Amino acid sequence: REAPNAGFLMAGFNYFTRFAVGLPFVNGNDPSLKFLLMIPSGVVAMLTGAFVKAPVIDISKQVQAGVAQNAGEAIQNVYLKPSPSQVSKRLARTLMLTGIRGVPFGAFQCFIYEVLKDQTPPLLESIGVPIWAEPFLWGGIAGFCTGYLTNPPDVVMQRLALESDDDKDDKPFSIGETWEQIVRATQKVYEEDGPAGFAKGGLENAIYFLPEAMVWFGVYEALKGVP
Repeated sequence: REAPNAGFLMAGFNYFTRFAVGLPFVNGNDPSLKFLLMIPSGVVAMLTGAFVKAPVIDISKQVQAGVAQNAGEAIQNVYLKPSPSQVSKRLARTLMLTGIRGVPFGAFQCFIYEVLKDQTPPLLESIGVPIWAEPFLWGGIAGFCTGYLTNPPDVVMQRLALESDDDKDDKPFSIGETWEQIVRATQKVYEEDGPAGFAKGGLENAIYFLPEAMVWFGVYEALKGVP
């Protein structure tokens, strides 16, 4: 589920950043502007990966929750047993929610990593951190920070997933209706727990993404040098 999405994010992030910096009206020698362009580049890259990730999210959830014993049974439950309209509605809704969650994730993770990569090598080398270990450290910090910063939309999306059963009927998918559900879920979190409700699970979310991003960026930098 994560491998193709991560590939789209990293490849798309680099491509869109180089594309933006190469525009005739952009000063590619301005490091501040380059870093600023990394944010929309990450967002666009993450959204392209959502098209690959969305179809397998519900399959994964079926197995994790014990509803299905294996991937084959999960595929049956998600795509073959429901009506075509229910399947299309589930896919559209999952894609929309994945995209909404992916916007802040794509904006932050690669941006934080690139800032650390640009600004911290002298400090790390002065305290004896091996050069090969630097990408793992930058990745871990980027993953931890991104996990915490993207926790509020995670809280809302999880609340929405638990309380909604709209994919059980044959009504067509509606962006407006789904957005209204997101707004209601956000209001409910705030009414029940205040601003602190959006931070619930933030530390756990950050710890979850720390090793994933550490390995991802570390391996990415190592493989860049492979001919």
